Amino acid sequence: MAFIDKLKQVSEIAGQVTQSVKGITDTIGVKVSEAKEEKTKKKEQEAAIASGLYEQDGQLIVSSIDGMKKWLSNLGKDATPAIMETLQSQLKVLNTIQSPTMTGMAVDNMIFCLDKAIKQAETDIEKTNIRDAFASMLQSYVFFAEANVRCAEKAHQEESKELLTQAGSILSDAVVKTAGLVAGGSAKLTQTTVKNIFDSDEVKEGYIKKLFAWIGNKTEYEQKINNFYKTIEMLFETLDDYADILGKSILINGMLSRYRVMLVDRRTEQKSEDFRKRVSTIDPAKISALTEGISNSVSITGIHLGNITKAIGAGIGLAADAVAGRRKSMDINSFCMLQDAIEQDLQEQESKLEQLTSELEGLKSQYREIGILKISQKKECQAKIDAKQTEMKEISETLKQLKNKRKEMKDLFPDSYAILKDIKDYEQRLITIEEKF
Repeated sequence: MAFIDKLKQVSEIAGQVTQSVKGITDTIGVKVSEAKEEKTKKKEQEAAIASGLYEQDGQLIVSSIDGMKKWLSNLGKDATPAIMETLQSQLKVLNTIQSPTMTGMAVDNMIFCLDKAIKQAETDIEKTNIRDAFASMLQSYVFFAEANVRCAEKAHQEESKELLTQAGSILSDAVVKTAGLVAGGSAKLTQTTVKNIFDSDEVKEGYIKKLFAWIGNKTEYEQKINNFYKTIEMLFETLDDYADILGKSILINGMLSRYRVMLVDRRTEQKSEDFRKRVSTIDPAKISALTEGISNSVSITGIHLGNITKAIGAGIGLAADAVAGRRKSMDINSFCMLQDAIEQDLQEQESKLEQLTSELEGLKSQYREIGILKISQKKECQAKIDAKQTEMKEISETLKQLKNKRKEMKDLFPDSYAILKDIKDYEQRLITIEEKF
């Protein structure tokens, strides 16, 4: 019996050990399973973050162009025809700016979509909201085009990063505006955060590296810059043609104002370069002589101080630039200012000469009316006549000098005013289009 009891005890202990081992094994299994599940979730979250559309702390996060496209597509399943047209246009913009080449969509195509959307809109409020959304799309599209060429300038890396930050912000605003239109109001997007796609230096640097590969060498880069400016010029003309469809827009007006300044600066630089080339071939002594001549005329005639400053300042500046070989510094505005000063001085002196001539005729008339016996009065009047004639002679000599200088300047630079007029007319044309918005 004792032996059997021992066997039972051993059996019970063995059972307890087995249960303990099983418990440990089950615990380990659960932990392994949990670890696998956690690892899977982590991978899924990483994949979701990489896709640019994921959930975090109860918020839907949109952080990439792909994420924006997927999010908008999901929102638009029940959109009206007008809103769907707007949504499709936004998706095309996202597809276009996703590539450094910015190909696949033209501005006039975007406006065509806008026209269709407006015609399908059911209320005036909806039309206004659609126009507003399209203005944001257009702004983001054009700003990205600029960012792509500007960021390829290796000498301006920090400025490039800032430009990308701005481009990302403008894009986020445009996408949110379209999403609000699709969802039926921005209030319905409170649980969604659309992030700037360039929210880190790492992302910006990666994007800029891609741009370098696209830009190519210096010659190719300059060609792309030229193409960009041509695109902006065409943008003005296109928006002018479709101003009625687009309607008044603070965004578009501000965008055009920004690019007008850039276009005018570029045209001024291009036109001035032709002028500078011509100046660089002229003997600096000639330009210096022009300045000296102006200075001499000033000292003789005592013309208005403002004209003295303009004439001497512009003339000396041109002469100094010519002597130093600073062709880049030669400003056509300075040259025209010098010509303007000469022209104004001529007009002032001619007016003064005309006045003196009238006064002289009055003195001569007085002289004739004085009796022959009033010798002292006649002498006094004659002295006034002589002084007036001397003054007129000096002014006539000054006029001769100024006219010679005017001819010399016109001979040296016959098209200076034409160049300046071209620039001013060009700017006015852009302003006229800008004011339509």
